[in-house]
Amino acid sequence: MVVFVSGAASSFERFVVDTLLGLRRADLYFGLAFEAAHGDRVPQMPDELRREIAAVPGVRRVVTEAYDIVGEPPMGMLAIDPERFVTDDFGVWRLDPGALPDALERAARGEGVIADTRLLRSRALAVGDRLRVDAPGGALELPILGAVQASFMSQTGDVVMSRELFRRHWLEPRFTHGLVVVEPGADVDEVRRAILGRFGESHAIDVLRRDQYVAWQEDGVRRGFAFAGAIVLLVLVVVLAGTGDSLAASVLERRHEIGTMRALGAAPAGVATMIAVEALAIGLAGAGLGLLVGHVVVVAFLRGVMETALGWSVPLHLDPATALAGAGVAIAACLIGAVPPALRAAGLPPIAALHRE
Repeated sequence: MVVFVSGAASSFERFVVDTLLGLRRADLYFGLAFEAAHGDRVPQMPDELRREIAAVPGVRRVVTEAYDIVGEPPMGMLAIDPERFVTDDFGVWRLDPGALPDALERAARGEGVIADTRLLRSRALAVGDRLRVDAPGGALELPILGAVQASFMSQTGDVVMSRELFRRHWLEPRFTHGLVVVEPGADVDEVRRAILGRFGESHAIDVLRRDQYVAWQEDGVRRGFAFAGAIVLLVLVVVLAGTGDSLAASVLERRHEIGTMRALGAAPAGVATMIAVEALAIGLAGAGLGLLVGHVVVVAFLRGVMETALGWSVPLHLDPATALAGAGVAIAACLIGAVPPALRAAGLPPIAALHRE
């Protein structure tokens, strides 16, 4: 369980971070209270703020994005500046095979959308089909130009479109988050402080460096797997109790044997050590089997549930330190569970065990 939980969590965490940074590569990220919880409707910032941040010394380029949850069933919608479709300054698009010719250029012109694989699966759609998108000005029928892995907004899938198309049909000249690339040689922390100093209080924005943004995303994934800690703890309690129960039963069954050893001169410490060695053997065998089976289960989960059910090809990313630490804790639990049986065996009087002789 420890190997499975840690392997699944670390693999999904790395997948989320790599996917997000693949399309959101920047030196700085700004938005309204990154740490604050929000509902389906996310607070927006005015377009004037983008131009003002672009004028801060040291800033080379600024791009923005807006997202919303639309339609029924709900669908995530991410609107990005057109240049992000056709330049790799902020990330590289890796469309799935089968994308239409010039898909990114057409998306930049607002001629269609890019959908994620989860949306295509949930609605039985394919590249080239037309997707209905509900807008304030009326429903749109937009062609699906290509597919990507994921953008992690709605549980039923997302679409990505140009912000120019978004402005025309949503009549919303505002954005949700922004990405900043600084000038070569500029100090990222100085630029961050300058942006916060000018707009931090007036617009209530937060600005994160890339490492802070990555840590924020990783923390969100870890919170999603927080329940796993209770499962791991429960498993370790079961290991401790099961080992103690097994060894206690073994001591009761071998009272005569232990009594004979004691009568022949075996010291109490030697008898206790024998029980501890048995517990260690159980722990080593169980930990080795757990590492092997846990690895197999993680692979099956990623290739089965994730890929088949959600359409996400999540690479395996095991955390050896966590797996070995879990194995060590399991072995320690076996040894702790062996303490009461070992003490009982060490304190067993020879005459009590041999009274039948």
